[in-house]
Amino acid sequence: MHTPNHTALLLVDVQNDFLPPTGSLAVSGGRDILPVIHRLLADPSRYALVVATQVHHPPGHISFASTHAAPPFTIMNMLWPDHCVQNTKGWEIEAGVQGRLGELGDKVRYIHKVRVLFADNLYTSFTSLPGLLYTNGIKDLVIVGLATDYCVRATAIDACKFGFRTRVVKDAVSAVDVSKEDVVLKELERWGCEIVLGSDVLA
Repeated sequence: MHTPNHTALLLVDVQNDFLPPTGSLAVSGGRDILPVIHRLLADPSRYALVVATQVHHPPGHISFASTHAAPPFTIMNMLWPDHCVQNTKGWEIEAGVQGRLGELGDKVRYIHKVRVLFADNLYTSFTSLPGLLYTNGIKDLVIVGLATDYCVRATAIDACKFGFRTRVVKDAVSAVDVSKEDVVLKELERWGCEIVLGSDVLA
């Protein structure tokens, strides 16, 4: 049952550096999801809270190939192109989405993250997100954003672990590796996520 007072819309990393054609780590289908996200933001009465996350890397972050004078995608762990460096154009949320968020006033919260969203990999410490959701009475998360096979995946799995009803909007997420999109969505279903369409959320 849809209960707006217990529902949060969670926008994961809809940032310029993840969007074609100019993003340094662009997800090929990233722009295709924007119209669905705009529609979901058009009726804020559906949500008690809208949370927008941003990858927030410092210059010279350890995950950057440039930090190690190595070519991008070198496997050490994976080294990435410089992306989402704090306060750069690539770090900013896509302009159309940010415009919608700006209209929602104090219903919106922003979370800056280096990598994780709920907790570190060993669950020995937690970010501000669980407390934000729990203190606002949130029970139901609607997740959109980038990328399906990275931060969306990790966020959705953690949301299930933390006891939230978790809906991932299939037409409002996109994967870095397109061949893994359906595989990841099926994995998320096994964790307990509901895979829905934007039209289902708006129904």
